Amino acid sequence: MGESSKYKLAIPNKEVHDSLFSYILGTYTNYDESQIQPMTDNMLKYILNLDEANLQKSFEILLHKIPNLLYGKLKKEFEAHYQILAISWLQLLGFDIEEEIMTIKGRMDAILKQKNNIILIEFKFSETESMDNMLDDGLSQIITNEYYKPYQNKNVILLSVAFQPRNVKCKLLDLKKALTIYKNENN
Repeated sequence: MGESSKYKLAIPNKEVHDSLFSYILGTYTNYDESQIQPMTDNMLKYILNLDEANLQKSFEILLHKIPNLLYGKLKKEFEAHYQILAISWLQLLGFDIEEEIMTIKGRMDAILKQKNNIILIEFKFSETESMDNMLDDGLSQIITNEYYKPYQNKNVILLSVAFQPRNVKCKLLDLKKALTIYKNENN
């Protein structure tokens, strides 16, 4: 008596899952749901092939389809809204997704898991900091806090996404290259 019940809502299957997140993206971006899945398929290919240039274009296409009238509503909590938009798109990639993962050294924004592929993601937002600094901060956070440690036996990809009002930029690295770069920068 006096205890509140806890319920966990789940999406019953892939078709409902994909339809839901296609609808969410369509609502934000004015894309027709039928246009979203082909874009998502390309995005997955770009991430797994570490094709940063085309992934960047995909994020820009997504961001620039947001109607101008929504920006006023988004401005109060830009980072949260951009993160929701990006996560909604990433939901369609076919990965299991976890957000706000607490580790012994910090809190990771998101992780995508699929068979042997792991994508560790940090989102950054600032109206004043440079996009490149935010991207480097995101990758540095993943490496410094060792978010990759539990997944070293998998294909680990690091993705840093930086947002400014009406702008987005991303940086992709595989774990081995990221660790080599970080080690060289700190020697």
